[in-house]
Amino acid sequence: TLTFNQLINNNMVLFDEAGQITFYLDSNDQVVSYEQTWMSKQDDLKEKTNLMSAADALEAVYQHGELKQDSDVVSATFGYYTTVQLPSGNVYFPVWCFEVEHADKTNYILVNAKDEQVINQSDNQTTTTPVSELSSRQNVK
Repeated sequence: TLTFNQLINNNMVLFDEAGQITFYLDSNDQVVSYEQTWMSKQDDLKEKTNLMSAADALEAVYQHGELKQDSDVVSATFGYYTTVQLPSGNVYFPVWCFEVEHADKTNYILVNAKDEQVINQSDNQTTTTPVSELSSRQNVK
C-alpha cells in the first residue's frame, strides 16, 4: 500500500485517518483500488507562538514518569492531534509525538506543545503505522 497525508500548517495529523489517500497494490505494484478521506478547511487558530521544543517535550515525558528504564526513543515528530470531534469539524492541537520502544513493544507518547499535557497514545491508537514510518511518507496538500 501507499499512503499520502494531508497537512495542517505543513505538519502531519497524527493518529487520524482523515486527510489520507491510500492506494492498494497488487503483486505487480499496480494500483487495484484506493480509499480517500479528507479534512475540511482548517481554521488557523494562531497557536504558532510559544510552542515547546522537542527537548522540552521529552523532559515533560520523563518528569511525568512515562519513560521506563531501558527505553529507546526511536523518533520525535511534530504534528497535530485531534481532541474534539464536532459536527462542524475536528479540533486539532499541536503535539510532539515520541515513538518509544521498550521490551519489544512500541508506545506512542504525545505531549501537547502548548501546555505539556502528556498523552499515552498506545491506549488510544487507531493505526498501527509507526510514526517514524509516517514521517517518511509522501505528503500532499
